[in-house]
Amino acid sequence: IHSIDAAGALDMLVTYAKWESDYSREELSKLLTCVKTVVHMEDFQVSQIVEVQGWEQREKQIRLHTVYDRKEGIHKL
Repeated sequence: IHSIDAAGALDMLVTYAKWESDYSREELSKLLTCVKTVVHMEDFQVSQIVEVQGWEQREKQIRLHTVYDRKEGIHKL
């Protein structure tokens, strides 16, 4: 999946699933909380790793925890 970051990849998955289903975007996003880890690559290098930590009901979005971000200097591996 092409995206600018790991969170964008999850959003693209929701978009692709929406094309073929009658679920709402919110329902599809909730279903994607079964994904545990998303790795984003840029220029053939790992640029970001996030862990999916569940659904944020108030914000109506997937809750993510950044484990690694090359640009931001985050390294919690």
